[in-house]
Amino acid sequence: MMHGDKEFSRRYHDSLKHDLKFYERNKGVAFTIPFLTWTPEHSQNKDRARYTHIEASHSAIMVVVDRGKAGEVMAAASKAGAMGGTIMHGHGAGVPADYYFPLMIEALKDIVLIVSTLDKVDPIRLSITEALELKEVGSGVIYSLPVIESNGLYENSSVERQEAQ
Repeated sequence: MMHGDKEFSRRYHDSLKHDLKFYERNKGVAFTIPFLTWTPEHSQNKDRARYTHIEASHSAIMVVVDRGKAGEVMAAASKAGAMGGTIMHGHGAGVPADYYFPLMIEALKDIVLIVSTLDKVDPIRLSITEALELKEVGSGVIYSLPVIESNGLYENSSVERQEAQ
């Protein structure tokens, strides 16, 4: 994760296209999510209104579930039209749920990241939510963030290849 302005983001994505050839399969995926600085004065409704419209072509869907359930997430997402995703294994750093003297037991989590076009986001989220029963307390969390620029997505690979040459 890096922080930068629009110009930095554009140069970074151009570099990925030219130098690392992200347009080729299995080279990686990079995307930009708008990130705003929060200050107490931004919490007023009048200030929030100017951040409500963000032009995004894709969305990053993040799913956090118990370790071992990432395969179920990907199966549900694929069924709804997702073309792939990234699975990361996380280890809780917060206060553990249970203490067993003299051991401390912390929950292990799977984090699944899926970048998809906007038209597929709702079906993918619904499919995952239903398949993993995410409306049940403690079963997991799903959320999405707007993606304003991306490299390495299969659906963009032919365009990225042409731009890189």
